[in-house]
Amino acid sequence: NWKLPPLHLPGVPWHAQVTYTHSVAVDDADDWGSDPEVQCAAWQAQCDSLDHYFGVPEIAAFIDQARQLRPELQPVVRIWRLQTRPSHALQLSQTVPEGVAAPSFVIDLRIKGRLDTKTAHYVLLRSGSFHAMDGPPAGARKPRELRS
Repeated sequence: NWKLPPLHLPGVPWHAQVTYTHSVAVDDADDWGSDPEVQCAAWQAQCDSLDHYFGVPEIAAFIDQARQLRPELQPVVRIWRLQTRPSHALQLSQTVPEGVAAPSFVIDLRIKGRLDTKTAHYVLLRSGSFHAMDGPPAGARKPRELRS
């Protein structure tokens, strides 16, 4: 529900999370105001446009839906960025949700493209995805992008 908080972040309703990510935190974005219904309409309009990108609230919604359907599931998504200097290594940017002691599975995503644009997108990383939170199994290769 748009006006209720997610399971993993009590006290912060969905409309506030989505509005912050797609309106408040973006320099050239329209002001969606404070009315949850107006915010919902603005978000839906953005989703219908080519300028929409899915961010942490949408990833959190996926996790929340999985946990509502199967409460025993404890999925975690780790978001990685490529550090261009000095080593071109992947750097952990965010974990959604944070603080899960024993996740059922981990999904590793790398964000590519310029942030807050329609060119930004996530790529599923091969090794590390769906492994235990403490890292890939011994001898696993470092995370790589899946090729289609």
